[in-house]
Amino acid sequence: MKKNNSRYSGGRYLPAVLIFILFLIFLYSAVGNAMAEDLSWEDFSAYLEDEVPLLMEEYDIPGANIAVMENGEIKRVKSYGLADREQEITMTADKIFRGDSISKMVTAWGVMNLVEQGKIDLDDPAENYLTRWSFPETEFDEEKITVRMLLSHRSGLPSGIYNDYHAMEEEIPSLEKSLSGKTGGPAAKPVKEPGESFVYSNPGFAVLELIIEEVSGYDYADYMEQEILTPLGMNNSGFRVTKEMKSEAVTNYKMGEEAVPFHNVGPVKAPGELYTTVEDLSKFIGAWMKNSGKGNPGGDILSLGSIEKLHTPEIQTTGMYQYFSDSYGLGHFIKELPDNQQVIFHGGEGSGSGSIAGGIPEKGVGIIILTNSNGSWQLLAAVLDNWVEYLGIEWQGISRIFQVAETGGKIVLGVVLFVSFVGFRRLIKDVISGRRKFQPLSETSRIPRLLQFTLAVAVMGIWWGTSINEFLVWLLRDLSFWLEISLKIFSSFLVLSAVFTKESKRSKLI
Repeated sequence: MKKNNSRYSGGRYLPAVLIFILFLIFLYSAVGNAMAEDLSWEDFSAYLEDEVPLLMEEYDIPGANIAVMENGEIKRVKSYGLADREQEITMTADKIFRGDSISKMVTAWGVMNLVEQGKIDLDDPAENYLTRWSFPETEFDEEKITVRMLLSHRSGLPSGIYNDYHAMEEEIPSLEKSLSGKTGGPAAKPVKEPGESFVYSNPGFAVLELIIEEVSGYDYADYMEQEILTPLGMNNSGFRVTKEMKSEAVTNYKMGEEAVPFHNVGPVKAPGELYTTVEDLSKFIGAWMKNSGKGNPGGDILSLGSIEKLHTPEIQTTGMYQYFSDSYGLGHFIKELPDNQQVIFHGGEGSGSGSIAGGIPEKGVGIIILTNSNGSWQLLAAVLDNWVEYLGIEWQGISRIFQVAETGGKIVLGVVLFVSFVGFRRLIKDVISGRRKFQPLSETSRIPRLLQFTLAVAVMGIWWGTSINEFLVWLLRDLSFWLEISLKIFSSFLVLSAVFTKESKRSKLI
């Protein structure tokens, strides 16, 4: 009987086929999403009571405060876990959190207050209000940058954060020095044509901070306290940390483990340096509710027309932001709902904190979630999803980021494992048959083998030598371990292929 020598015969690729089938099942489980029924208030309350502590344990989140709002006021506020692990301080509703980028919504109110006073025009060039500092010259026309563009992240200024945090006793550098890129953060200079694209920009809000100071004649923190925070009754909030506030502040934890030392607020405050409580934030959210039963929104600070301007879409969001929002207004993310309703919100993340706050002005409902860990985004997404189910609205929220990332991660994992399996199988077969020998210095296929070795080093260097490892642990908590294992296997295959030289047909003839 003639032996079948077909390369596809005898179940040669059966293991690879099985792996591919398992991968498809794995992928299907990621994108499969069963339809969930609307939750009653009792169901949602039970979820907050029973499931949130389990999520905190799963994602190693020390503590959290969650407030649910209806009719513009808190309907339920719940504290979880610890404000400080080392001292075992229990979390309470009056604990102070760093609001991070939630601060941008409050800063936008500060700008709009000056607009209502006739001191700022949204469509004026930003440089009209600057005397202490000016935009560095670039290939782009900085004179086109308007106040409206700064508020809506379409000024062309770069992304990036300011790391100019200092110990409480250290001298703080000037805001102008930070805007010039001399304190560890990016310079506030255009990197794209102003007005043409969405680029989420902390430097843009740092420029707004300087504009507020120049126009009002006050220090930014003082102005915001006097004109926005105090009138709203946010008496436990501020952009300047006092000793009293510090004593009530939570301890932040990097990915839930490493405590982040408390720092003085640096010169750049407007993008993310609001310190606040869950109860104070509820007063801010409640002030822009149209259905609160408290009369006109605005908290006697802004008119309804100004609030609607803040919540009017200015530009379509892009990148990861498009997965949970449709557009960005003036300092606010926007998700359009049926019947001309909108979810208005903002999230925030620091070196050891994560939060989200927002609501639906037409319904008078809102939610605030504050945590003292930057590894809490899966918790934020889960609670937000359940709140949406309770309200009976269609919005996937920030969980869509994790679903898309998980699907992509599983595809990468499957492809890397498949390629590694097939490659190792051939490598082992060639070594056993004698076609490959350990000859790392051989002249045969030197350049391709050098490229293989370089790729292996590059893969592992990027994974362990850059922040991508930390980013993927944040984004793919459940998959990051297996991605690391798969990359180790793939890199090992590349290295072994490089040092075990495959004999060429020419060398055999010789």
